[in-house]
Amino acid sequence: FMSNPEMVAEYYDEYIDPVSSAMTTADGSSIELGTEVGADLIGMELGFSQLWLTARSHIEIPFFHFDGLNFAKYGTPGIHKKLHVDGNGDFYTNPSISYRDWCHDLMQKTGDAAYIWMVWDQDLHDAELGSVTGFGGTSMEELINLGDVQIFDSIEEAAAKIGGNFLNTVDAWNNNEGSINDSGETLDEGKKIYAMKVLPSIYQPYGGLKTDIDLRVIDTNGNVIPGLYAAGDATGSPERQEGMKYTAGVTVAMSFGRVAAETMIEDKE
Repeated sequence: FMSNPEMVAEYYDEYIDPVSSAMTTADGSSIELGTEVGADLIGMELGFSQLWLTARSHIEIPFFHFDGLNFAKYGTPGIHKKLHVDGNGDFYTNPSISYRDWCHDLMQKTGDAAYIWMVWDQDLHDAELGSVTGFGGTSMEELINLGDVQIFDSIEEAAAKIGGNFLNTVDAWNNNEGSINDSGETLDEGKKIYAMKVLPSIYQPYGGLKTDIDLRVIDTNGNVIPGLYAAGDATGSPERQEGMKYTAGVTVAMSFGRVAAETMIEDKE
C-alpha cells in the first residue's frame, strides 16, 4: 500500500510526506478488500523496506544501499569511501550503520535536513564509481547527463552548491577528526569533485493480511475466510516476523503466489 498516501499516513504517521518508490498498483486495495470482509492484519508494526533514490530523477541506486549495509567484505564499490553530508553540509552519521536507520531518520525531517549528499573525487570516480550503475542499468554517465550527479572543478565550487558547513566538514573528513573517516580517502584540491543528492523512499511494507501457512486469509476471530487467499505484498511477511532482514520483492510474490494457487485447487477439489 505504499502508493496510497492515506494508508501510509495511517500506519506510519511519524514520517513527513515520504516519497514512494512502489509501483502505482501498490494502492492497498487488496488489504482494504480483506478487511472489509473481516480479515485480520499482522506485522503492521514491523515497518517496511526502503530504497535510496536520486533526488532529481528518483532513480534507485543500489550501490548506495550497500554503503549502509556494510558489505565491504564482498568488495562492494566505494564502500566507506564517499563523504556523506546532510543538507547543511554537516557530516551525516557513519556509513557502517544500516541504511534503514538513515531512512527512518531522514523521513522524519523536512527541507534541507531531509536528504543527504554523497561526495567523492576524481580518483575514486576513475578507480571505482565511474563504472557503477543505478537500477535498470542506468550508468554513471547517464546519471551525470540527467543532472543527478553533479561535477565541480573544485571543493569551493562544490561548497557553493551544497552550502552550510561543507568546507569545515571536508577538513574534518580529510583529517579524520572524531574518527569519521575510516576509508583513508580524502577530497583534495586540484581534482574534480562529484556530488549526488539522494533521499530515502518507502518501498514495501512488512505487514498485511494475516494468513495460514497455505495462504488462506484469517479473520479477526482466528478463522479462515472461505474463498479468500492472499499472496505477495498483500500478506504480512512471515519471514520478517521470524527475524529475517530482507524478505520483500519478486521472489516472495512468486513463491507465495504458487502456494496460494495450489491451495485454491486443493480447496476446490
